[in-house]
Amino acid sequence: MVKMLSAHLSNNPDPYDAVLLDWTLPEMDGKQIIEAILALQLKKLPKFIVISSYDLSIIESASTDLPIKSILQKPCLESKLFYAIKGAVNDTEVDAQLITDSKTLIGFNILVAEDNPINQIVIKTMLTNAKANITIVNNGQECIDTLVKSDTFDVILMDIHMPIMDGIEAAKFIRALDNKKQASIPIIALTANVMKKDVDHYLLNGMDSHVAKPVDFNQLKLTIIELAAKNKLHSK
Repeated sequence: MVKMLSAHLSNNPDPYDAVLLDWTLPEMDGKQIIEAILALQLKKLPKFIVISSYDLSIIESASTDLPIKSILQKPCLESKLFYAIKGAVNDTEVDAQLITDSKTLIGFNILVAEDNPINQIVIKTMLTNAKANITIVNNGQECIDTLVKSDTFDVILMDIHMPIMDGIEAAKFIRALDNKKQASIPIIALTANVMKKDVDHYLLNGMDSHVAKPVDFNQLKLTIIELAAKNKLHSK
């Protein structure tokens, strides 16, 4: 890979303005790639943008001596990637919040099925502060009724134990809907049951992922973004 990098970068008549790379790669990781490029002593050094699903705090700690312009979390919103590349190419400082704000869920429409009033308040507060659009229902039947009336939701947060219709029955019903967009919507199980057999049961019955209660916001946020991104990619 070093020889390939050297030949590609050194012999290119039109130098690159930026290099976008993952941190965890086979043969060489992101740090080694950047160090190899620096060793080429190019007349024009490209700006480095790291985009990775790896722990960003570990990357930041391991790269303090490297000229990295931005570090982005996968999956990355297009707007954040745009501003990161724009700042690198123009060699300007971009509002850090546009790139590194890990708390925002702007533009996400989230349907929450949860019967406990206190849990409703906690989840609503978390997601509203993250600037998401929230609709809360009290059981699985209300979840289905709300979903079939709209194609705007990006993800469902589904409690397991609810009156009238529980989360598992609701998930099964949703997966059987004729509307393919509604039937394929990502569903995240929210429950205090974290035993492997329980989680496996949820995943086998229509759930895409699981977030334990009490809910950790960062885990929930990353799960929402990841599943929504995958769903949009597969629906194209």
